[in-house]
Amino acid sequence: MKRKRKEFKSVQEELIYIKEQNGGLCPPAKVVEYAEDPGTLLHSRFTWDDTKAAHEYRLYQARYLIRLELTIIENETMNEPISLRLFYSLPNDRNKDGGYRLVTDILSDPVHRKALLDNALKELLHFKQKYEMLSELAKVFEAIDDILPEESTKIEFQQIRQNQKKKESNSIGIIHNE
Repeated sequence: MKRKRKEFKSVQEELIYIKEQNGGLCPPAKVVEYAEDPGTLLHSRFTWDDTKAAHEYRLYQARYLIRLELTIIENETMNEPISLRLFYSLPNDRNKDGGYRLVTDILSDPVHRKALLDNALKELLHFKQKYEMLSELAKVFEAIDDILPEESTKIEFQQIRQNQKKKESNSIGIIHNE
């Protein structure tokens, strides 16, 4: 399955090749196997230093464990308990020295609560963008549009699209059909 870098112009082409070699699926294990060849474009996307990769994986595991923990709090609007994540990472905390905040601390601080709400609205926009081709979700998209401030939605949606296109163009060479 190994091909040399010169045969493909983009990571996207390599991933499609892997998919074609695996019955229409792109299994992560096959991607890693393919990327082991230094002549592939995918090779540079991985950390091959095992010590560094092990540390990065342990950080990934720690983030996963933190996100898995749940707590039960009283729902203010429905007067009944709800189960939710114990910790959240706010956008301003997502840096080298950042971390996760206790949900009750976030909800009790107006600045942090606003940051969480803004992040939730941004995630709704991402959800809409990701699944906008599914007409079955039109009513969901309408509800999302109803709760988002109109002007900020337009600006944010444009920024999301621009950032997405920039990331895709820079990292995997996706062709846009717009």
